[in-house]
Amino acid sequence: MSSEYPSAPPPPYAPTNESYQQQPPHSQQPYSTQPYPPQGYSSDPYNAQPYSQQPPQQPPPSEPFGTQPYHYGNIDEGSDFDTAGAFTERSIRAGFIRKVYSILMCQLVVTVAFIAFFLYCDPVKEYAEDHVGLFIAAVVMSFVLIIALACCESLRRKFPHNIILLGLFTLCEGFLLGAAAR
Repeated sequence: MSSEYPSAPPPPYAPTNESYQQQPPHSQQPYSTQPYPPQGYSSDPYNAQPYSQQPPQQPPPSEPFGTQPYHYGNIDEGSDFDTAGAFTERSIRAGFIRKVYSILMCQLVVTVAFIAFFLYCDPVKEYAEDHVGLFIAAVVMSFVLIIALACCESLRRKFPHNIILLGLFTLCEGFLLGAAAR
């Protein structure tokens, strides 16, 4: 049982006709210097009037993001700040990460201290067991503070307010976890 398959057509790049003239590659064709659409045509089909001016030119390309130094505020040309080591993008990022991790470390130290205080100090443990209202107040305060930090941008972005709210939240969470760890 022999089956014959029809032969495949020749590839599209192989010329089959002698009169075929090879076109130059696309990149070698010259570009038109005329703006698009050509003069005399409008992009509005209902108002076919010639353009009164040339289309806007594209701005020149800028440097890639993160390669230029970042300056805070207005810096005069003659100041020594711009020559004494202006902050680069990498140093700003490293400083931000350092600040975030130091705040997180302080929060964890305070929380572990509260837990240890509640676990190893019997009078504090008994006081927390007798006064359940403090535990409920810590839960409510934690929710109020986290909502205030998440929703109120004016509190979250101002320097003394954000540190005070974050400190209060850490104290409430430390008390809450310490009382729950008994």
